[in-house]
Amino acid sequence: MGRNYAGILGLLAFALACLRGVLWAQDAQSTLLTATVGLFVCGAVGFVVGAIAERTVDEAVRGQLLTALETEDRRGEGSTTPRRTTTS
Repeated sequence: MGRNYAGILGLLAFALACLRGVLWAQDAQSTLLTATVGLFVCGAVGFVVGAIAERTVDEAVRGQLLTALETEDRRGEGSTTPRRTTTS
């Protein structure tokens, strides 16, 4: 997830810096330098944000899964037959 966020935010920053350079009629060298710096800075920020988001989601899912498994273990203690669940 971190790599995805890094790619998206980095390319977005690059595109916006290039667009700004074209709209304000800046020279190509300064526009590309600004765009490249924005690419790397926003890419790094995107990587960190994506890594934090991935870890948060993983921990939340892991916690819910463990809670569900513990609940199922408590319900199934003493029973050797599998329980059937019905969906509605």
